[in-house]
Amino acid sequence: MSNNKEVELHNSFCLNGKMEKFISIYFLMISFALIMISCFDPVSTEQEITTESLLSAPETITVAGNQIKLETNVYLNLKPNVEPNPMIVKVYIETVDSSDIPSMISVESIYVVKEDSVVWKHSFSSDEKVVSDLRPFRIIKIARNGPHWGPFITVDVIVKIKINKNTILLRASDQNICAAN
Repeated sequence: MSNNKEVELHNSFCLNGKMEKFISIYFLMISFALIMISCFDPVSTEQEITTESLLSAPETITVAGNQIKLETNVYLNLKPNVEPNPMIVKVYIETVDSSDIPSMISVESIYVVKEDSVVWKHSFSSDEKVVSDLRPFRIIKIARNGPHWGPFITVDVIVKIKINKNTILLRASDQNICAAN
């Protein structure tokens, strides 16, 4: 009988020894995975956009053989007896020849640059994309609640466009901030 207890004790010890080794390796793998995940920052995977890169963005780009340009309407509401509203920027991403705009284009954000150094950024939500049935050559986006700049000054307006997985900047320079009366 004592032989059976020794075998059970030996088997129990070996099983526990294997189990301890398995648990140690398992926790080591989990720890390594958590360290790797904590080092990954999805925000920093995209290159930082500098003022210089915004101001050097092209004024036309080619997407699927179509020349694309940016048109804007920038204004402040200055009606009497109404508190001045912040700047509103309406952007039109259009094909130069009025052919249909490629469907792979998505407009992510807008940057408005004042005096070559002051930058306002606004991110668009995906539901703001408007392609008119009457004007299939155009995407319209509206950025609201901008800073109270102007009116009657010029700014550069830049949009960040995503085409499949590539990001491209498109600029409209020297855009007037108008007063809406």
